[in-house]
Amino acid sequence: MKEWDRTDVRGVSIINHQRNLHALERNNQNVFTQPQIQDAMHHDITILTTWDLFLLLRGMMEWEWDPNVIQELFYRSGRMPRYPSSATFPIYHINKHSTPPRPESRPFYISI
Repeated sequence: MKEWDRTDVRGVSIINHQRNLHALERNNQNVFTQPQIQDAMHHDITILTTWDLFLLLRGMMEWEWDPNVIQELFYRSGRMPRYPSSATFPIYHINKHSTPPRPESRPFYISI
């Protein structure tokens, strides 16, 4: 697409790695090798896993992330992050004796 001066079309590769394992049993940290990430960056391709996509969609629904911010992540080269840089997450005060937070409890939010 670079040769044709098209910036509205990009390559996105969504990998379902270790597909025979439950999502939480997979090695979700070291999916891509450094040469694969560098190749994706060189060719302006976005790479992510099905787990990354799941986390992005759940975050968008659960924490009301702006869909436009999520869309921008698909236009980055290389490994796609699992959350937008402007994401906020609720933080609950929990200790080992506490029960799960109730919907009426008021969390405070932290930006990362």
